[in-house]
Amino acid sequence: MVTTIHPVDATAGAPSYSGRMLRQVGSVAFAGASAGDPFGARSGVRPGTGTIVYADATSWSVGPHAGVLDFETAMESGPTSYAIGASTGGALRAADAFARVDLVWVRQDIPLEDGSAVPAAVPGYTYGTVAGTPPTTPARCMVLAWINVPASGGGSPTVTWKAPYAVAAGVPDPAVVTQSTATLGPDFTVDTAIITAPAVTGDGVKRFKITGKSSLTQFSVSGDLFDYKLKCDSTAVAAYRVIVASTSYQSTPPLTVSHVPAAGSHVYSLWLVRAAGTGTATITPSGLAGDVNEIIVEQIA
Repeated sequence: MVTTIHPVDATAGAPSYSGRMLRQVGSVAFAGASAGDPFGARSGVRPGTGTIVYADATSWSVGPHAGVLDFETAMESGPTSYAIGASTGGALRAADAFARVDLVWVRQDIPLEDGSAVPAAVPGYTYGTVAGTPPTTPARCMVLAWINVPASGGGSPTVTWKAPYAVAAGVPDPAVVTQSTATLGPDFTVDTAIITAPAVTGDGVKRFKITGKSSLTQFSVSGDLFDYKLKCDSTAVAAYRVIVASTSYQSTPPLTVSHVPAAGSHVYSLWLVRAAGTGTATITPSGLAGDVNEIIVEQIA
């Protein structure tokens, strides 16, 4: 039997600690344990970390930040904290004849667990081959950001922040928020997604609060009926019906629901569909503060 107590003063040379033992007792500080992985933690950067990945036409870099990594195969391994104390980076692959998505990541290396050469948290880069679709994430890596590289001659790369946030034990997951200012419409004759949040992981017990909000919408025919829906994957979990009062721009209240998803990965999204009538709808953010399409997912229990 292997048990660990830490920290205590040694007596007659005991206890002595291995890295695995210290990772196990350190895991008590992090959320992410499960029946199959009692030392598990949610990999992520420290909450409050801003976008610390940068790119231009020739290079990428990762700025100073700290986080948690838990990617080793053995359940007994446990998570490691890491910190990158100074900016580091490398060369960016030159633009191709097609647009593509590249990855910037940080990798967990623990030689006694995975056969790597040196214990380290290693920032790195993988270039892609397809527009809008990132390459496969390398083993033991947490993606920090996508670099969206346009086709040659199409302008400068842009960065999309992707890193999750680490979560302390006993603390609900931070809100997963997505905002958009894209204009949508007018074809809402079938269910049409307005905005989609990043995936969350359910276990049949955790409860999430989902809030979806559409920006200003202009309907073309008075008396038509339109339904806003919040969906978990492809299933509606809440709905709000709008009776079109005029053809001027109008706002609708946020749609909110509390939901317990089954075990596994799930995606929440806000949708709109014309339920009755003949008209169209155009969702057009006005540029006013707060007038955006938005979906917020929060673990509340």
